[in-house]
Amino acid sequence: LEWMEGFSLIDLVRARRELSLREVLQLVSQLGAAVDAAASFGLKPDISLAGVFVQFPEGLEASSTEVLLNCPVDEWPAWLVKIHVVAGAHELDPSATVATSQTVSSDEKSAAVSRLAALTYGLLGGDPENFIPLAKLDWETTAVLRRGLSVEHAFSSATDFYEALSRAHPSDDGPRRLVAPPVESSIPEMAPPAPVPVKGD
Repeated sequence: LEWMEGFSLIDLVRARRELSLREVLQLVSQLGAAVDAAASFGLKPDISLAGVFVQFPEGLEASSTEVLLNCPVDEWPAWLVKIHVVAGAHELDPSATVATSQTVSSDEKSAAVSRLAALTYGLLGGDPENFIPLAKLDWETTAVLRRGLSVEHAFSSATDFYEALSRAHPSDDGPRRLVAPPVESSIPEMAPPAPVPVKGD
């Protein structure tokens, strides 16, 4: 087995309890591409908090791991994510490419995206087994997560899921929409009443 200096996402959640959406997007930006690449080759990655690792290629000091677990992702040194592969659903052809290895069913791809959405929701502090809107998320971000968790209505790829999540939450600095969008009414708008002329004294 490859020795990696770092920690799993489940270690991160145990230390931090929950991450901000900005931090989660940083992690999912790498995970989305990795999940799509694995699926295109018929691999079954372990898309779970225990199966995804944060590796620090430049190495860590013995005391650094505990410090990094408790500080924002923005303050980490150079890092990358690695996913443990559970099994290969199909034999790999060494000459295969992402474009030619379309042997994975759409159901398998949707299931992979759903697992990534569940991981995302877990990093944000939610329970994937019991989805409820999180108070810190706006309605648009919540809608993306809800769709991602649904295998029947999941995104076509993990990258699509990440991009939709990014569009819903472009930055932490912009205004947040914490209420639902206005509901269109079927009642036609009424014209304002005409002014009533007032007779002079």
